[in-house]
Amino acid sequence: MAMPPPDQVLSESGRWAYLIVSLVLLFEAVPVVGALIPAQLFLLGAGFLAAQRELHVSWLLVVAIASLFTADVVAFALGRRYGLRLLKRLPKQFASRAEAVSEGLAEHIGKTMTLGKFLGPARALAPPLAGASRVQWWRFLFWELLGCVLWCTVLIGAGVLFGRSYRQVERALGRGSLVLLLAVFVVAIGVYRYRMAKKAEKDAASAPPPP
Repeated sequence: MAMPPPDQVLSESGRWAYLIVSLVLLFEAVPVVGALIPAQLFLLGAGFLAAQRELHVSWLLVVAIASLFTADVVAFALGRRYGLRLLKRLPKQFASRAEAVSEGLAEHIGKTMTLGKFLGPARALAPPLAGASRVQWWRFLFWELLGCVLWCTVLIGAGVLFGRSYRQVERALGRGSLVLLLAVFVVAIGVYRYRMAKKAEKDAASAPPPP
């Protein structure tokens, strides 16, 4: 049985939609597990519903940012406590991605925790790797909060903008064209994440072995 679209799941959940968004982001921050959860689509769908006044955009932003921030802080703390031993338990595919992300992470913590959130593999791996790299707490918390605010605002905001304009788009293009446009957008996200994952694997494979 196919899973219904995220916006339908949230729309039929009523006030529980905020809890669903929170749980999606909490589990999406877990390496390996997060790769199976379409968090971007849930936030886009939640933004769409906020434009239809089924959800409150302000509460949605608070829940999303707080959930993602909390999950990443816990992952960072685990990384500081257990170090790179956590990565040894990951499947080989994810371990190679982790190695690619960890290289120079301490020097580029700002870009990794902000722009890196838009890259599927890096988003879940960066917080524990930052902890394992002994990044200072204040640096991590500052950039992590900024990254959470940026990522959640962009995705929810995109959903809101689409929700406010889709009626006009539907009238201009027709329902069939609108569905096709959405399908292309979803496929584009999947292709982008796949290409970034393959690039991370290639970088990890070409990196020289540690001394």
